[in-house]
Amino acid sequence: MRQAVGAITARRRSPADRISPAAYLPTSRPHEARAAYGTAPDARRFATVLTAVAPSATGASAGFTYLVKLLGDVSGFSPSRVDTLLGAFGVACPAGVAITGALIDRFPHAVLATAVATRAAGMLGLYAAGTHPVAAVLFLVLVGGALGPVFMATQNEMLHCAPGRTDTALAANSAAYNIGIAAGAALGGLLLPLAGVRAAFLSGGLLTMTACAVLLCGRRRPQAMTTSDE
Repeated sequence: MRQAVGAITARRRSPADRISPAAYLPTSRPHEARAAYGTAPDARRFATVLTAVAPSATGASAGFTYLVKLLGDVSGFSPSRVDTLLGAFGVACPAGVAITGALIDRFPHAVLATAVATRAAGMLGLYAAGTHPVAAVLFLVLVGGALGPVFMATQNEMLHCAPGRTDTALAANSAAYNIGIAAGAALGGLLLPLAGVRAAFLSGGLLTMTACAVLLCGRRRPQAMTTSDE
């Protein structure tokens, strides 16, 4: 039976299916690819962005992990209404990415700092005004709109300022982001029984503000200063 099935399968294969997968592999070496290295290598900027990624991701995860609890327990929304709000949150994410995509090539540094600051404002707003349903919805959409653009903008920065190979820089950025996600969920879990869900959003907002401060303080020195140092 197996031999019969194998024979039928073999007869049905087209000539294209029989071509070795190796024929589809790239022929150029990885280090020869156009995007193998940053377009504007800058070790200082790379370190600044990477330093900001961890607290930014930690802050986001500290609150985002317990978003449903905040909307239900603090804002007073019913479970069915929470589902609708999560849908609005989900729509805000690609909307933020679309807006960021239109601006990121022209203002790469400003877009990243703005996205982080927007998320910090949204999280602190949920902490401060989460008891008011209308305000909670507005800040929820704000957080959703900034959630995707932050990671998108940091990855874009890696492609520009990577001091070495871009694949290594992108991997470092992803690692820092994932570590932050795990740390943020753990932080929120620790604060939840001690100070309530609002404390998770407060700590998350403050950590995100710290990331924003790192980005603002680490902006590249003006060209004039660089020239004078040389």
